[in-house]
Amino acid sequence: MTAILAILTSRMAGPVASIAAMILLLFGVAQCSGRAAEASRADNAEREFALSEKDRMQCVTNRMALEGSIATQNAALADLRHEAEVRTQAAEKAVTEALRGRAGAEARAAKLLRSPPAGLDACARMESADVAVLRSLQQ
Repeated sequence: MTAILAILTSRMAGPVASIAAMILLLFGVAQCSGRAAEASRADNAEREFALSEKDRMQCVTNRMALEGSIATQNAALADLRHEAEVRTQAAEKAVTEALRGRAGAEARAAKLLRSPPAGLDACARMESADVAVLRSLQQ
């Protein structure tokens, strides 16, 4: 115990204690700085996480809106496709009917051409042609 007392009361005890105190103080400051830097990094990480979460939610919202828009466009496209099919079928039916009607019209025209109008003058022949055309249309 006397040895410890001798060390504490020696003339070197003050400067050594001061140096030790400075070393301990620097060590404490370094640890506090490390903790402060760590806390700052944690705060930055939390902020970055919050921002990235906000961006993610915006992406989810945009994706849902885009999927809704795509569904609407696909439905409109299906409607147009159906309408085109209906129109194509109607056009094919009209062409078939027109071809059937054409054959009948050509036969009537050929019959009219085979039997020329009769009459003594131009007026009588014109009247005969009119009657023949009207009869062929009624058939």
